[in-house]
Amino acid sequence: MNLHLVLNPIEPAPLSIKHSQGLGLDLSLLLKNPDGSPVDPDTVNPVLHLRARSDAKVLTFKLETYDSTNGITSTHIDGGWLQDPHGYQLEVFSTVPAEDPEGAPVPQRMIASGRLALKMSAYAQGMGAMVV
Repeated sequence: MNLHLVLNPIEPAPLSIKHSQGLGLDLSLLLKNPDGSPVDPDTVNPVLHLRARSDAKVLTFKLETYDSTNGITSTHIDGGWLQDPHGYQLEVFSTVPAEDPEGAPVPQRMIASGRLALKMSAYAQGMGAMVV
């Protein structure tokens, strides 16, 4: 799935996804400035947080630089992680490195937020793909 994010200096960009429950998600984000020019992902160091709507679980994924010249980042989310029947709150943060080299990056600013809605389609909850 390829999505465009226009980074707004005032508020987070809207980001919403509808996806099948239990299927892996390959997510690519094209980061752009308000004038349309690409943003080098290495200057933003984006991370994606998925906050489950049914419990307090938070999943964090590093958005790896795919093409720095054109502002493209990507990540893969395994389908086994996408199981909350009520979906997830999406949050993308810019980060800075932690003072401790072994530490997790420190969120600096929320650059996008929205919702990941899961649909059942051809999947039975907790059973995976339905085979005919």
